[in-house]
Amino acid sequence: MKYAFIGSHGTGKSSAAHFLAARLKREDPTKSVKVLEESVRETTKLVGINNANFQKLAISESIYNQVFYSSVYDIVICDRIPLDYIIYAIHYGVVLPKPYYDIAIDNALEFDKIYFVRPDNTPIANDGFRFTDLEERAKIDIEFQNLLSYSGIIFEELKTQDVFK
Repeated sequence: MKYAFIGSHGTGKSSAAHFLAARLKREDPTKSVKVLEESVRETTKLVGINNANFQKLAISESIYNQVFYSSVYDIVICDRIPLDYIIYAIHYGVVLPKPYYDIAIDNALEFDKIYFVRPDNTPIANDGFRFTDLEERAKIDIEFQNLLSYSGIIFEELKTQDVFK
């Protein structure tokens, strides 16, 4: 089984992924569960941020990790998938070759369940990495919504406040 949490930054995707992992482990202790957390902070140290090389590396790394850990664990839960990196590329005007868009959409279609975590007015913690502008986050959220509508990807919508219930 593969689950994904997608959406703009600071919406609670990481927390939701860990909550789901804990719940699934309680429901069936015989199943092994792995949460794949985003690794963009490390990737930016190699190639910078929000450029074509960053997006390509993040997409490739995400798919590699999904394939590898899916062969080891019964359940893999992803905090970000290639679709997220495509949205950020679009948002920042980064031009990627068309196959990257196709790969991201095809990858999303491989998941058993995708949760699209939508922002509310919950403030974004300043971790020194993410920007904290709520308007910017709302713009990225709309870009997610547009791509999801265009691609036909099936998802369940969550609001940030729902993640912590």
